[in-house]
Amino acid sequence: MKKLLIILILFVANIAVAQKPPVKTPAKTTSTPAPTTADVKAQLAKYPIVKSTLCKNCMLWVNPYYKSIADVVDHRPICEFELYTKANNDLANKATFGRTGIFEEWHSLPGQVNEDDVYTAADVKAKKLNPADEIAKGHVQPWVLNRFSEWSCIFSDIYTFNAACEHQKQNVGTEIASEDTTRTLLADRDVKVWGGTFGNAGTFSDAKGVTDVIPKAYWKVLVYVNPKTKKTETVCYWMPNLMTETAQMLPKRHITYANLVKNLGFDPETTLH
Repeated sequence: MKKLLIILILFVANIAVAQKPPVKTPAKTTSTPAPTTADVKAQLAKYPIVKSTLCKNCMLWVNPYYKSIADVVDHRPICEFELYTKANNDLANKATFGRTGIFEEWHSLPGQVNEDDVYTAADVKAKKLNPADEIAKGHVQPWVLNRFSEWSCIFSDIYTFNAACEHQKQNVGTEIASEDTTRTLLADRDVKVWGGTFGNAGTFSDAKGVTDVIPKAYWKVLVYVNPKTKKTETVCYWMPNLMTETAQMLPKRHITYANLVKNLGFDPETTLH
């Protein structure tokens, strides 16, 4: 009887284990293993830059994710365009990889200078002038919104064509607020985003003589179809590149499209699309 009771207990326990619901593993958007630096160089080489007539030193770079016209002497993007989709935003929200390893490395396009030391020197110089200051590698098309795939993230960390010297307080101020606005809109619609930098507020140089301009301002244009009204809406921002620019100041940085075009001296929507 005792032996029969033990058998019954083991039988019931096995049924309980068999009926335990399976553990769901989160979806991954990265490959195994992650791309190497050599892989990145090979990918970037597939998309060469060509001359642009937008400015004297402007070059155009077209890749699978966005288009960029940059001043390769000032080392800053003049005008960029990317179409963000709700579908890709949903993938970005499910991504399991973070900003580490290859996904935090910055790269220069073939034939372009490495700007690592310029940003280091810029940080040192800025802190001497104001200990609270810091110079960031300021994205135009943000890494977080390109997190829908590993390669779109990697292609967002490109010197000159998607970054310029930006005061960190502005980077986490009006700049990130504009990115949050875009992310909110992407919850139920696609968003076309134009952006870039404007002006020369000074320069930073490294020991090798590589020099980057710090822009006077960042700008952004968001265009989308309102799902309720079915009408196309346009939101524009002109964001001074200053330490004083907090996230709460973004509503004050609205500008009409006509005035933005007047400031820039060109029409972003007809320049890149």
